[in-house]
Amino acid sequence: ISFPTGGGKSTLSELKILTSIILNEPVIFIVPTLALVDQVSNNLKSIFPEVSMKVNYEEFILDDISLPAISVMTPESCLVRLNFNPELFSNLGLFVFDECHLLNPKSIDKMDRRSIDAMICLLKIIESAPDTDLLMLSAMLRNSEEIAAWLHSIINKEVVPLTLSWKPTQQAKGCVV
Repeated sequence: ISFPTGGGKSTLSELKILTSIILNEPVIFIVPTLALVDQVSNNLKSIFPEVSMKVNYEEFILDDISLPAISVMTPESCLVRLNFNPELFSNLGLFVFDECHLLNPKSIDKMDRRSIDAMICLLKIIESAPDTDLLMLSAMLRNSEEIAAWLHSIINKEVVPLTLSWKPTQQAKGCVV
């Protein structure tokens, strides 16, 4: 989903998360920084107060046997979990990658370690949980159709790019939902 800020990305992701919760399928929500882990976790806790959630690496135990309903983490934290316990992710229902423009390095001349970690995280999720739904979010994508085509070539499933340049008001966003 490539909508401008205020365009409804969060609302759509919350509806998709609710679908996974109803189906009793765990959700991983990836954000690029620890500060956003707290912000997104607090927001999701207010929307889904009855749902079990883990929000930082310290809450995860290396021998966990199942994921909570929602896990919010950085790509690096997710990679640690994937490396120690990839089977933990086998029944994952939804992988939300917020600020997915992080997959692209800031400069082609200088590779960004965060971009590499984000890409490896995405690819390992696809490998560990091939049936997982992927939801990529960013207000800064100009090539969502290309990304959709690339994802389709990897997962061999339909990928629908949603692009919106118009910034709706709160009232219009509510009408769309």
